[in-house]
Amino acid sequence: MSYRKSPAVLLPLLLIVVAAPLMAAVSVDYSKSVDFSQYKTYRWGEPTQKFDPELERKIHEAIDRELLAKGLTMVAGEADLTVMIRLSVRDEQREEMDIFGIPARWGDAGERAGQASDVMLEVEVGRLIVDLLDGASGLHLWRGTATRITSGKPGGSAKVIDRAARKMFKDFPPK
Repeated sequence: MSYRKSPAVLLPLLLIVVAAPLMAAVSVDYSKSVDFSQYKTYRWGEPTQKFDPELERKIHEAIDRELLAKGLTMVAGEADLTVMIRLSVRDEQREEMDIFGIPARWGDAGERAGQASDVMLEVEVGRLIVDLLDGASGLHLWRGTATRITSGKPGGSAKVIDRAARKMFKDFPPK
């Protein structure tokens, strides 16, 4: 028994394979003994590292949007929760592929065309860690981690950061 795979069936699979490296992988961990319903306000903690101001703004906006949607209120003074972020960035080489998963070929048709150096790109790869600490005790209550926060431009990709924050806070507050 044989069947023909239609392009309509293959296209979603192709898009998943091509887009998968562009999506952030998110994980969440939290203290199972904490009643998160008691927390109503949050504030941003002092950063422990220097950020590109544009990237920091994008991260803050994305997290603010999610926390506000979950019913928390941002305050300037004392708060129930303190939000801390960390970001680590490194360069990684990746092979450039076209939409069909075939290595892209850059350069002219001369002797260098199609060599490995023509299809490898330096891509900035980042890991974002968001910690929620108890405002009174400073104890870690919740941590969200997003990997593959990538960008080809300084300042990071707002879409990738927004998606990562949405996934991170999807089931917040924990039941």
